This record gives sequence, structure tokens and C-alpha cells, in this order.
Amino acid sequence: MSAPGAALTVTLYEWDELVGLVVTPDRMAVLVVDEDADDPVRYSLAHRPNMSADMFQMCGEWAVAELTAFLAGRPGRGWHRRRTDGVWQLWASLEGLPPID
Repeated sequence: MSAPGAALTVTLYEWDELVGLVVTPDRMAVLVVDEDADDPVRYSLAHRPNMSADMFQMCGEWAVAELTAFLAGRPGRGWHRRRTDGVWQLWASLEGLPPID
């Protein structure tokens, strides 16, 4: 783990850079924490290609909030370890809500 207040490096990827990634239409990004790697811990965010600037910013803000909570020992719901390699991951989905009348 990093020291409190230390800057983290998060590697960004687009879907097509990840071999074998199965993505449903509502999935916007996946945040990955590889604690089992050699020190330092690796953090990555894979996102849907061709996002608008607003969507990309929203995705980045989501990743910062979730990663901050994860590192503080307060991971939100949805984090799970992959069976294949033990890496932690969390998916971001875009939900369309009906208008409020």
C-alpha cells in the first residue's frame, strides 16, 4: 500500500488493448488493483474507446473515489477478486434512469 497522501500512478487502457475482455453495452470502465504484483502495487483503469470528454472525466472521478475508498479499507460494493489471478476489480456501468415527472 502507498503512504497516506502519496500520489498514485494509474495506467489507462482502452478496451481494444485488453485481450479477451468481454464487455456488455452498459459497461463503461473497469478499475483494477493488482496487489499480488511485485512492489509497487499496480493500478489500472480500462475504459470504453471513443468516450466523450465529459464521460471520460466522469469515469476518472469515479475511479479516484473508488480507489481512494479501497485504499482506505472502505471498498464499495462490487469489488471482487478474479479467480484466475487474484486481482481486485470493479466495473462501472452506465445506468439510464427514466425522467422524473
